[in-house]
Amino acid sequence: MVEQLVRLPRTAWCYRPPADSPDVSDPPFLRRGHITFAAFNSFSKVTHDAIAAWSRILAAIPGSHLMTKSIGLSDPQIRADLLAEFARHGIDGDRIEILPRDNSTAAHLSRYHDADIALDTFPYCGTTTTCEALWMGIPLITIAGTIHMSRVGVSLLTNVGLPELIATSVDDYVARIVGLAQDRDRLARLRRRASSAHASVADHGRIGIHARIGADISADVACALHRLTLHFSPTARTLARCSKLSN
Repeated sequence: MVEQLVRLPRTAWCYRPPADSPDVSDPPFLRRGHITFAAFNSFSKVTHDAIAAWSRILAAIPGSHLMTKSIGLSDPQIRADLLAEFARHGIDGDRIEILPRDNSTAAHLSRYHDADIALDTFPYCGTTTTCEALWMGIPLITIAGTIHMSRVGVSLLTNVGLPELIATSVDDYVARIVGLAQDRDRLARLRRRASSAHASVADHGRIGIHARIGADISADVACALHRLTLHFSPTARTLARCSKLSN
């Protein structure tokens, strides 16, 4: 038996934020005085190559900070190892903000009020984390890989109309993030754009856009299942032919 691939025309994910989701904030660099990056993905996705790339970014943006949080970072030894690896790349530990775990999704989302730019992990990209960052108005840069786990960010960013945040290599990833961090007017515009979309969804009971996307995905899945049924079921194929003849 050969599996048949079914491609959904839009995206495979539909993010629904919590009802008590916080609003999008003003750009935090206005009050913090520096650019703050955020990487809230599971620490199991954080590779040595990612830390090396993030270190290059921090080195290129003087005074910038990186916020990170993950259940795995509750271990003191893992936190020490993380800071030691950044130190090997010349990044002082006081520029790495390791945040504690939050007790609610709303509190977790509020952490993005202190983030200017989100950094995706690679080669295993984020999914929920990416949706959360974009929902909170944070531009996120990803690297387009060649397999599913490294293309989730590509799908999500394409569907929200931000393909310019998709990098093609590690060097391109670093360059795009550094360029965005240096363009504070653009950062503010992206945040305002997200804020407007956020408010629009909230005005419709935080359901409208998600219901439409969900309905699209449901319709795509229904069509895909119908095609598979016709492909594998002789009875279904016969009924389909009869239906065509009777119309």
